[in-house]
Amino acid sequence: METLRSKYSTDNFADGVFEFYLFVNPISAHCLTCQKVLGTLLEQLPVDVSLRTIAYHNPQIVADFLKRIGFVHPSLELRNEYYDLMYQAILAYKAASMQGRKRGRQFLHLLQEHYLNSKTPIDEDLILKFAQRIHLDLEVFNEDRRASYVRQAYKDDQRIAADLKIRQTPSLVMYEHSNNRSGLLIEGPFNEKQILESTRILLPKIHSFPSEEFQQSFSSLRLIKKSQ
Repeated sequence: METLRSKYSTDNFADGVFEFYLFVNPISAHCLTCQKVLGTLLEQLPVDVSLRTIAYHNPQIVADFLKRIGFVHPSLELRNEYYDLMYQAILAYKAASMQGRKRGRQFLHLLQEHYLNSKTPIDEDLILKFAQRIHLDLEVFNEDRRASYVRQAYKDDQRIAADLKIRQTPSLVMYEHSNNRSGLLIEGPFNEKQILESTRILLPKIHSFPSEEFQQSFSSLRLIKKSQ
């Protein structure tokens, strides 16, 4: 049986160096599924990829999340509550990442997996429980998530998302370093085949925009200009 790796291990791929930005809701199991898809893919893809996972929220992401967990017409009070909850979750994820990217990813996964089995909001006790589970230094963790540099890192990530016009999570932005013109933005759920074909399109020897048929396989696929 042909594997993804054998299918896409071409000379063209050897020329590519990619930069991926994955934007996720920090408390969404819906996003966790795509994170796992991408993690599996990067173990197979015969190309250099730098991946940055950015936990992101805005009012629309909050509204979409509440609808997904059963609140079709949430009150303003509930929307504000979950907006702040996501903000605190992002700060905690950034603080956990200060003790290593792997631990940061583990912490993020625990936050998101919570909603697979429970609809209860994540609170302070749960955040500390997750930090202990992945063996973080709790004193350092608590100090970091309340520090100005972590809040600034949060603002920087929000600015990146705004510049790229990220409207929902998950969203994946893909650049290939030699392509000075553009990248691709995928909004909504994706699978391995779609990502592999997208990276192939961005390769130096191809640089072609995907066909209409391919675009229709995505919830949303957009060409975006590369920032200078």
